[in-house]
Amino acid sequence: MVRVKTLNYTSEALRFSYIVNVNKQGLFTTTIPQDIVAQLKQVGIELNYNRNYTEGFFSSESLDGLIKEVEKVADKYSEKELIEEKIVIQYRIDTNCHYCKGNNGKLYPDGYLERKGNGGDDYHWVDGTKGDSPMNSNPFGFEVFFKLKKVKVWRFPNGELNNEYCYLIDEDCKTDNVMEWLNSVRHMGENNNMPKEIDYSPELGMFFKKMTEHIFMINENIRKVFGEELDLKKIDVTKLQQLGFNGK
Repeated sequence: MVRVKTLNYTSEALRFSYIVNVNKQGLFTTTIPQDIVAQLKQVGIELNYNRNYTEGFFSSESLDGLIKEVEKVADKYSEKELIEEKIVIQYRIDTNCHYCKGNNGKLYPDGYLERKGNGGDDYHWVDGTKGDSPMNSNPFGFEVFFKLKKVKVWRFPNGELNNEYCYLIDEDCKTDNVMEWLNSVRHMGENNNMPKEIDYSPELGMFFKKMTEHIFMINENIRKVFGEELDLKKIDVTKLQQLGFNGK
């Protein structure tokens, strides 16, 4: 590969240099700087990879053709127009469980108890929202994930629309106490499922706040009853009764 020259791209929104090479096949190639790649990707602009799997690769049979390809992509960013800015909630709400539900609406841990109670096979299995098979022996549970993001919707000269996501800052939450509360939740990680997305509203914000507070209280009650070691041998029966569990 032979280095030919260094070229510059300049606009009001973007400025960078890139090195032009000629490969063994006689093609003019370049890989633009990775900080510029990051800026382009942030607004949804897709880029090609080179053979080392580095993004921002361009190639053409002529130098003019290469310059035009680089400018075509960079101009998308430089001539973008902000048409909307809003707050969204990215979220996942999942349950992991399996049980039988009779057609009378009653719930049973398996079909045997349903038959024992109703004397028939008038039931069906219900799975949690994660859709795991009943053959999977995973712990039962309830998972919640949410994250507030600011979305900037950009329109490019070719008419394409792309979303740019960024984290909220204090200024975004100054008039909404619930939004501030949700944005302050820490150490909540995503699972492997892609989150859903919905526009933020005060009502939805309160829904996620209340749900999170309930999880906090469940944890507090479990620790109150079982102690910090979560050891059933050291259970405090009086505390259990205070929470409404009387053994009946």
